[in-house]
Amino acid sequence: AGQGRNIDIDYARLARESLEVLTLAIALCPTALDSLAKDKYWHGFLVDLVLLSPAPLVRGSAAEQFLLICTRATSDSGHVKLMVNLLFTVVHTLAKERAEQSAEFFLLLTRLLSYLSSTGVVLSNCGALLSKQLETLSNVRESVMKTGHPGVIGSTLEGHLAITRELVLFLPPDRKLDI
Repeated sequence: AGQGRNIDIDYARLARESLEVLTLAIALCPTALDSLAKDKYWHGFLVDLVLLSPAPLVRGSAAEQFLLICTRATSDSGHVKLMVNLLFTVVHTLAKERAEQSAEFFLLLTRLLSYLSSTGVVLSNCGALLSKQLETLSNVRESVMKTGHPGVIGSTLEGHLAITRELVLFLPPDRKLDI
């Protein structure tokens, strides 16, 4: 058992160092991210590492480095928007299926949304995204009222609440009061 644990730790360290090198490479050549953003395999790579990896240390490192890549390695907020939209494509499918290991995924998505709102970047599909989040939270509320249980694990509920909170920040003041 000790040998398997050692391999997992070594694997996580290697993944972290590799992601750090990737972050540095993109920081040195930001145009590389433009090419990667168009590649469907890059999209799969992002989701695989931040959500599907069985190692929590790898998921955490991936979330941290992808945040740095999008927000610090390039000055183009379009990459942050692309990442947000990519993560939203799986929030109600893969993230739901992998709920027990989705905390890092939700943390990354929340931090990307926070970055966009704090820098004043407009998220054009905010209304649709917020509506879907409110629908999800409404379903949880109904489940609690009927069964006494939310029907989702705690980290997923926390993730949806955090996403909703961040999406509300994009709304004009009068709409915030409505919600």
